Amino acid sequence: MANVEMENVEAKVPVDNGDSPDQILNQLLKVMSALQSNPFDYNSLHECNVVLCQKLGVNII
Repeated sequence: MANVEMENVEAKVPVDNGDSPDQILNQLLKVMSALQSNPFDYNSLHECNVVLCQKLGVNII
């Protein structure tokens, strides 16, 4: 499994469970746009997955 150093994450996504679906989508789009410029940016990809899992109520292992 890849070792991800979270302090290097460029696209920080604030997580607030009170966000509307539009706000969640905007947060994910920001991270995804960072991934477009660097598709191997695993930190941003991980951040995107974290936000999705938290919004869906999925526990992250």
